Amino acid sequence: MVIRPFAGIIRINLLGLKGFGSAVYIKTPGKELLQRVTRGWVRYCALVLVALLFSGCSGILDTSPSGRLYTNIIRPHSLDFKRTAVGTKRCIIDEYKLQEPLTGYDLSVELTTDLILATAKEAGISKISFTELQTVSFLMGIYSRRRLIIYGD
Repeated sequence: MVIRPFAGIIRINLLGLKGFGSAVYIKTPGKELLQRVTRGWVRYCALVLVALLFSGCSGILDTSPSGRLYTNIIRPHSLDFKRTAVGTKRCIIDEYKLQEPLTGYDLSVELTTDLILATAKEAGISKISFTELQTVSFLMGIYSRRRLIIYGD
């Protein structure tokens, strides 16, 4: 912390950097009043806020990472990679969601077990050995597509 007296005003720079974390205090009898926070500190806070909003770190209860502008991730449904066979056949099931941004109403199709088994049977898969879930999302989830990829024999 650097303190520089100048004409009755004490300037404190908390981070030791020019323009970041510095504040100007006016000395009064028994009290110090904060007059203003410099523009650099406000810019720094705004930059951190924007970075958090557009990164995958802003989801509090979200279990999967997601960006606010664009997301494209593929997650496995099994974590036992040593004993899981991939299989020779593959089929893909898509689920789409379109959400109206103002009220939050959405048009979506949900995947059910019957649909998954019927699609796997059409692809010639009798034994499902491994599945992956691919999520593609745009503009904070206004449009999203979830793709279930099924591997088996």
